[in-house]
Amino acid sequence: MKKNTIITIASVLVIAAFAGLIAKNVLGKPRATSVNTDILQKGELIDSISVKGVIESTNSKNVYTTLNYKIKNVNFEEGDTVKAGEVLCELDVADLERQIKQRRAEIEATQNTNSNQLSASQRSYQDALNILNSGNNSAIINAENSVKSAEISLSNAQKNYDEKISEMNNNTNSAIINAQNSLKSAELDLNTKKKALEDNQILYNEGIISYETFHQSEVALETAQNTYDSALSSLDNAQNALQTEIDNLKKSLDSANVTFNNAVDSEEAARISADQEIKNQRDKVTSAEVSLNNDSQLVSLQNLEDQLKDAQVKAPIDGTITAVYAKEGASSNGLLFVIEDTNDLKITSKIKEYDAGRIALGQEVLIKTDVTGDQVFNGVIDKIAPTSIKSNNGEVMPTNDVEFKTEIKVLSKDPILKIGMNTRLTIVIDKLENVFHLPYDSVIEKENGESVIFSVEPNANEPEKFKAVEIPVTTGMLTDFYIEISSDALYEDMKIISDPTDIYNNQDVSINDSSIVTADGTEETDLETSAQ
Repeated sequence: MKKNTIITIASVLVIAAFAGLIAKNVLGKPRATSVNTDILQKGELIDSISVKGVIESTNSKNVYTTLNYKIKNVNFEEGDTVKAGEVLCELDVADLERQIKQRRAEIEATQNTNSNQLSASQRSYQDALNILNSGNNSAIINAENSVKSAEISLSNAQKNYDEKISEMNNNTNSAIINAQNSLKSAELDLNTKKKALEDNQILYNEGIISYETFHQSEVALETAQNTYDSALSSLDNAQNALQTEIDNLKKSLDSANVTFNNAVDSEEAARISADQEIKNQRDKVTSAEVSLNNDSQLVSLQNLEDQLKDAQVKAPIDGTITAVYAKEGASSNGLLFVIEDTNDLKITSKIKEYDAGRIALGQEVLIKTDVTGDQVFNGVIDKIAPTSIKSNNGEVMPTNDVEFKTEIKVLSKDPILKIGMNTRLTIVIDKLENVFHLPYDSVIEKENGESVIFSVEPNANEPEKFKAVEIPVTTGMLTDFYIEISSDALYEDMKIISDPTDIYNNQDVSINDSSIVTADGTEETDLETSAQ
């Protein structure tokens, strides 16, 4: 069984080898890989963002009126050009003119009364001012006199207090000096009597003097002690009397100070009261002036006269009338005209969050419209909103589709551009001139990080056939579809393999067709290149 299996396998291998030999001889070499190619040329490469927008006027005004009168006549039609101040339409204001006439008569009837009131208020104000300026205000005079009197009393109280403090500090009080002198004299006498008693005690003990003589010494010492105690008490009384006098003078001084401050406050209050009286009189003058010049009747008349002026609805700006809603005989309240500057245009667009960081003021914008087809107009980014588009209540909308409002100023002055046209915008982020570039798929990155492309070159041994040649390149600017490449080996009209996936260096290839990569990203087929 095992031997038969080995024989069977060997037979299969022989048959397979024989079949391969026959296929080689019959079919020939393997066919070349068929590839598509691009014709490499230099051109302009643009990194851009594509958005849409609508043409608007940079200066657009809606003309309204709040007056509810019938429209008498309409002076302009849609499409007319107007200058600021021109009368667009006039309202029928016959009733308003009658109201103004009546109101003027009413105002004239009250002018004399208000004028007399103003004159009386002016006289009262001037009288009060004259009294104050001349120093004849009785309340202020009395207050000033009270201040002077209180100031004298305060000065005297301060002087008396300071004198007694000085007596105490400098020991110049006569009563205390006399008491101190008496105390010193009594103290000397007391010490003398104590010494005499001590001496007589010794003499008495030795029997030299009699008891009567010794007893007299005791009586004399007692008398001297009483005299000393009395002198000490007198000094204490003198000192207490001085302190009591100082305390009383301090109270008098404090009282005088309070009286003085109260007098000063009263004087200030009198002056404030006088000033307030002047202000009150001045306010009466002002009130009378308001009544004379700005009373409610005058205000009402002014409002009516303003309405009369507004009855001629005028153009607020120079521009073209793009909408007319005013109709003769109809009510005037509401929107009447729309005026827009058709020579100064802008386009409002929205930029997605992931592109917001790439745009900046002043960037070039290429403009196309549905009406003009591929004709390109020039613009520039003029405004970028600082925050994303908000909801109707002014809050940032919680959505993943965040957008930022952007305004593009239209630089091209062409009458074919109309307000309201839909536009296709190309915001130019970066632009390179005269550089080689290819679609992304034409460039591959090897495992070592090197970027390469593959050109199609004639085979040196068989010129009628082609091979793929690997060319290392340096990549540059990236756009949505293309990538900039550079290498000393590149030249114009070089055939580059469009998708070199699974292609290796020197591989035999055949060409399906060739396309030229143009500056605007389109491809032009080279029909002269034959398939191999």
